[in-house]
Amino acid sequence: MNNKTKSMSLHTILIAVAVTCIYPFAWIIANTFKPNSEILKNENLLATLIPNHPSWTNYYKVIVEFGFSRYVWNSFFYTVTSVSIAIVVGISISYVVAFYRFPLKNLIFGAIIVTMMIPMPGIFIPKYIVIAELGLLNNRLGLILPFATVLIPLTVFIVKNFMDSIPKEMMEAATVDGCNKWTKLWFIVVPLVRPAIATVTIFHVRSIWNEWLLPSLVITEKALHPIQSGLMRFQGEHFIDYSLTMTGLVVATIPLLVIFFILQKHIINGITSGALKG
Repeated sequence: MNNKTKSMSLHTILIAVAVTCIYPFAWIIANTFKPNSEILKNENLLATLIPNHPSWTNYYKVIVEFGFSRYVWNSFFYTVTSVSIAIVVGISISYVVAFYRFPLKNLIFGAIIVTMMIPMPGIFIPKYIVIAELGLLNNRLGLILPFATVLIPLTVFIVKNFMDSIPKEMMEAATVDGCNKWTKLWFIVVPLVRPAIATVTIFHVRSIWNEWLLPSLVITEKALHPIQSGLMRFQGEHFIDYSLTMTGLVVATIPLLVIFFILQKHIINGITSGALKG
């Protein structure tokens, strides 16, 4: 087999893989412009991608009639607050562990990292009991605090490893120049670990934005539901409105795409830096 044949075979495989990956997303987007009856009667692959009479009606129903924007706002609030808390606390812990010596430092760091290995569904029952005892059921804090505590270990694990690569001489020079601990952290260390912060941010945002199980246990008031719980409104006991469900999925995905494109430069830098350090 010559090089030209190998190249054509490789490109054919890559195109097939790309089509396989892209088609489901194209199918979902196409179905947002169709009524539910048209989705149910489509029988071939090509027909599923071409609406007979494209319409924005589903988007109007989802955003205006069903008040889906409220669920988007709730998810935005839960995500921003919990991720912000996790990032600030995680950076502070990473800074202390990376640059200071104190008794049992390695043990404490190890204990934080071990919590990453605990399967989250396995602790939902005790977590629910604690939230109920604190009177945080149907309360925004009942989601924000558990979310933040779950995100902190991964933040510490990634950010601390980046801080370890910062020369100690730089920190000593900052001390000589009169910088206190907090000045060194927020004006010297944090700018140097921005790729790590961007990386954990996108991981955390995706995790919280897509979470359904914990909110379904803690929040029963519709006014406080996040976006994943809001999607359940389009499903009944004996019927699913596929057009509205897919429209809701598209609306729910757009904020994640925006955040990813904003942070992708830092994410790529973070991955590249990690590879170079390795």
